[in-house]
Amino acid sequence: MEKLKLMIPDDLKRMISESTPENLTSICSSLLDFFLSLPEFQRVVEELTDTELGLCRKSKESTLDFKRKGNECFSKRDYVKAINFYSQALRYAPMDAEDMGKNLVAVLYVNRASSMHNAGLLEESLRDCDRAIAIMPSYVKAWFRRGKASALLKNYEGAIRDFEVALHMENSTSGKGQIKEELEMILSYSNKTHGIDNPCNVPKWKEMDSSAERSPAALLCVSTPSKGRGMTSVNDIPPGSLVHSEEPLAAIVNKYSRETHCHFCFIEVPTDVVYCPSCTIPVYCSELCQEQARGIFIKKKQGDSIAWNLPVDLAKHVTDTISMGNVKSPLQDGNYEPFPEHKHECGGSPWSVVLPLDVVLAGRVLAKLIDKRRLSGETCKPVQNLVLAHNYLQIPLKSKLEMHIYGVVLSCCLKHHYGSDYPFTGSSVSQIRVGQALYLNGSFFNHSCQPNVHSYFLSRRLYLRTTEYVHGGYPLEISYGPQVGEWDLHDRQELLKEQYSFECRCTGCSQLNLSDLVLNAFKCAKANCPGAVTEKTFFDILEDDSVQISDAYSSFKLSLPACHFDTVHGQYITEVASRLLKGRSAAHHINQGCCLSCGTDLDIESSSTVSKNAMIQIQRLKECIDSDEDPQILISDFLKSLSILRSVRHQYSKTIAQAEDIIAEAFVRLGEFGPALQHCQESIEILKKLFRRNHIVIGNELIKLSSIQISAGDRAAALSVIKRIEEIFSLYYGSHLVNVCPHVVRLQEEVINLN
Repeated sequence: MEKLKLMIPDDLKRMISESTPENLTSICSSLLDFFLSLPEFQRVVEELTDTELGLCRKSKESTLDFKRKGNECFSKRDYVKAINFYSQALRYAPMDAEDMGKNLVAVLYVNRASSMHNAGLLEESLRDCDRAIAIMPSYVKAWFRRGKASALLKNYEGAIRDFEVALHMENSTSGKGQIKEELEMILSYSNKTHGIDNPCNVPKWKEMDSSAERSPAALLCVSTPSKGRGMTSVNDIPPGSLVHSEEPLAAIVNKYSRETHCHFCFIEVPTDVVYCPSCTIPVYCSELCQEQARGIFIKKKQGDSIAWNLPVDLAKHVTDTISMGNVKSPLQDGNYEPFPEHKHECGGSPWSVVLPLDVVLAGRVLAKLIDKRRLSGETCKPVQNLVLAHNYLQIPLKSKLEMHIYGVVLSCCLKHHYGSDYPFTGSSVSQIRVGQALYLNGSFFNHSCQPNVHSYFLSRRLYLRTTEYVHGGYPLEISYGPQVGEWDLHDRQELLKEQYSFECRCTGCSQLNLSDLVLNAFKCAKANCPGAVTEKTFFDILEDDSVQISDAYSSFKLSLPACHFDTVHGQYITEVASRLLKGRSAAHHINQGCCLSCGTDLDIESSSTVSKNAMIQIQRLKECIDSDEDPQILISDFLKSLSILRSVRHQYSKTIAQAEDIIAEAFVRLGEFGPALQHCQESIEILKKLFRRNHIVIGNELIKLSSIQISAGDRAAALSVIKRIEEIFSLYYGSHLVNVCPHVVRLQEEVINLN
């Protein structure tokens, strides 16, 4: 792409740099016309769309090579490596390829099933047998292997039927003898256990306890002077209420998760990973996700059972086995019709792997719009304008130029797939920027560094839930980044400006709060003074009862409302920064390194050095824990480092909370639960000052505390803490708590089992 960038004339670069959303169409048309005349550009597009280059296409030769390596590992009983090689073979295997008269994909599924069986992965082995049978119902080995897996899973009735089907299909005398042996063993064992079976061959999703879930609240989209459009509630909303849920306009897995997570639902793929039948790019957790992503459902060979003159009950068993793969997850909306987002990328062309992630995502948005137009018969109309390029004017010149180049390249790739259905004009090219917007309605919710709405995902679906009581007409806001208590004011604002091109004026960023004063603060040099000392921030108290907080790069004006200091939170501010409140209505200045309570100057450079050195030592303890080394011989030195850290850092500093957490983990590793509890509680007490009472950060730390209490055998204390954990997490996840946080449920089970 760099070569293409260098070829663009300076006058066209200038036009792009000065472009606005209003003239995007004409600018994109000019760039498109220029590139179409370049042979170099045509070569780039040809390489990106050529399915014959072999980068992402199926290959029988590669498949057989991986199969051979898998067979070698299997013969050496290295089943884990065998599974990996068979999986790679499945990735490259053409669906119609044959090996010694059998479908190659079906053979590979049975080989991988055998390896997983030997590795103890019985349910995964069973699913691979089902896949082989769906492709090749007459494959005796698949039925035989399925029977063995079903038997070990104690599904004796299913195992008997599997062996009976295999027996009817097997032609050789030796093969029939082997199957009869297994069948007689299972029949004998089944009779001894009085036919008790456990039909667990079809894994089921855990049901959600959502019977009491209220319908999403009635919302209203409004416009405000400071934040533009935003969402409010028509009526009062209690805490923990579901206010919105939405499937994505388009979605794509991150590059670093491409090999580990399903490209459709984003959950971690199991060992029996499924691949695209037409290319080598995506991985899926199941056939259901595979087929929804492609929009093509594999034809099941259900009529073949008649050919073997099977009895009616066995014929039904064959049909049921072939069709049982597509089990819908209750986590998925019953009315949701997924868009086949991989279909236009499939076939072996490498552009969706080579181009940046946001460009490929933009392609999925456009592809969805094109398919909608196809269904409505409006192919001659221009692509719908989604008006999502809100920050176009803030984009740096270099990024803007790259965006335009990628827009033209992507349009050429889409044109290659859609042909005349894709309107190849400057208007279509100018839509590429929409790629960052995944949830259209979700994007109406504004940001706050102290949000009253929590966002989370189940599979691809976005859920928004209130975490506090929200009065009717009050803004509903989510967090786009670090919140109050996680980062200080200056760092939060810098990130939001860099990534979203706006300055936040939420309550947490427009009113003085304790967290921003103490998060990275030092201890006052004066003994017994509770004041905070900031390293880089200085303060100007203004005559209008406000304070200007500044550092070398930015400055923010915060209000000091009187009612704010009548609360416990406000009393803490008075404790650590009384000078900000004294002499209000009279302007004065406080430098960095000066105590905000008593005014004593601190040698910041020296204190900072002491703090860094102490924290380096404590980080060594964390490295020791992570590497499974015994921290016993070093623990006394680390406790000294913690004492040194406390001598220079403010008592509410997040640095001390982190250090206490590391020390607590070390004592847990040593089995010394008393000191572990003490240090864990110290960390939590600090976090309670930095975050709101029901913040999820507190909930996460309480999980650590309850785990230590369970290990210490303190059942009553653990039950009390777990009750508090459930209160917090229910606000954030409601009826989805079991699905999102199964570890909370496990804690409850552990504490119940305590004597």
